[in-house]
Amino acid sequence: MEEFLMLSDNLKTTGSQELLEFVKNVRGREYVGSRFNEFDRPERNKKYKGYSIRLKTSYAKQKPKNDPIDRLERLLLSGFGMNSIKFYDHQPEMLWSYPSAGACYPIELYVVINNAPPLEKGVFYYSPHDMALYKINNENIHLHDNLLEQDSDDDIYIVFTAALWKSCWKYSYRGYQFCHLDAGHVITNMRLLANTLGMDTSTYTICNNRSISKLLNLDAIEEAVGLISIKNFNQSREISNSKVVGKDHLSNSYTNDPDQSNQFNWEPISSFQKEVYAKNLIPKASWLSESRLGYENQNFDKLLNLIKYRRSASTFNKEKIALSDFDKIVEFISHCDFPLETTFVINNVNSLESGIYKLESGHLKKEKIGDFNVKVKELCINQEILENASVALFFSANLGMEDEDLHWKKSLIESGMLAQEIHLKVNEIGLGYSCIGGYYDEEVKEFLNLHPLDEILYAGVIGVDKTNGLKRDRYFLNR
Repeated sequence: MEEFLMLSDNLKTTGSQELLEFVKNVRGREYVGSRFNEFDRPERNKKYKGYSIRLKTSYAKQKPKNDPIDRLERLLLSGFGMNSIKFYDHQPEMLWSYPSAGACYPIELYVVINNAPPLEKGVFYYSPHDMALYKINNENIHLHDNLLEQDSDDDIYIVFTAALWKSCWKYSYRGYQFCHLDAGHVITNMRLLANTLGMDTSTYTICNNRSISKLLNLDAIEEAVGLISIKNFNQSREISNSKVVGKDHLSNSYTNDPDQSNQFNWEPISSFQKEVYAKNLIPKASWLSESRLGYENQNFDKLLNLIKYRRSASTFNKEKIALSDFDKIVEFISHCDFPLETTFVINNVNSLESGIYKLESGHLKKEKIGDFNVKVKELCINQEILENASVALFFSANLGMEDEDLHWKKSLIESGMLAQEIHLKVNEIGLGYSCIGGYYDEEVKEFLNLHPLDEILYAGVIGVDKTNGLKRDRYFLNR
């Protein structure tokens, strides 16, 4: 514990840019502070008892109806739920509709209903295990401290929070970064599904955590990380002959777990949070994500299958991928138009020299030629999955601007958003994909020859997926 306190003492006197150092991996201090080998895994999700709105447990075959419960089901069950069970020999593990670093799944989801009859107004916690909405607040449903005027009277709002301990338990301070990436994965699912259902959305990647924490009764170590505002949820705000669904009394949360999080040194994270939320946060256009959807106006069933059958690769065959497939991925990333810099390390692509390439204005710019597969694996803490990967990709952003701490949080979430779109696209093409959370940040930055004010935000790998009998799930086992 002494070395952790020393680290946090150093952070107290630094500016916000230096505060970002606490999440970085340094040789000999990888995931320093992890409690993975000491404590039990935290509970997967919150538990509530009391009144709830139960959602169905299977996908409807008919076309979407103009019914708010049906539309909520399609959003929540599809975008934030369990798709299958994965097997490691005899050990089962739940497989979700989005990837999460180390299968920690720290994201929690809340629904604020403003105008979606027959559902009554209120704040609800969504339990993916129970497939139910638990009402937790009757009043103060407005989120004006987090919304632009154009979104202040929308139909419903989906709020994403991160239960930090669920990731920090395993990855220490690096888990704080992973929470934001995971939030981006879920946000993409919700944006895509809402789009297929004809809803208009605004996606906020910066939040006023103080006001949301009060509204949602958040724990001290649970942080609001994103919000989607939805218009045209009902398509019509009036449904005849409908009665209000809901009751006045509220649900209460409970837990069976001992609180082990108080034995973790939260000082570096709390120092960063104080730096961020000490600002007078007033909603502005820069809080919104202006990126384009990669899968815009898709058929609902097609999108559902992409999400449902998305899988993270565990190992690759040492094979070249077709240049035409790689070109599709590059074109897809360019179309999404996220404010991120993308760098590829090419190892095994047909008709393309191995080396480092940067994506600029939709085109690949050759930076350095050579076989860097062994080097990239070593920089990514020697993770085996990089052994035969055809392509490694890295997202970065320049943080040399005002409010670099907020920009870092926003860029992380947008990295997760783009990564989820890429994951779906790569799987649709028939290739394997996996996120890479562990790498030596400053060494990767130097290797890729990035600007001094750039920060590495995300890494992923693409390749020819290898069938692994020890890591199969029921969809494949039952074929």
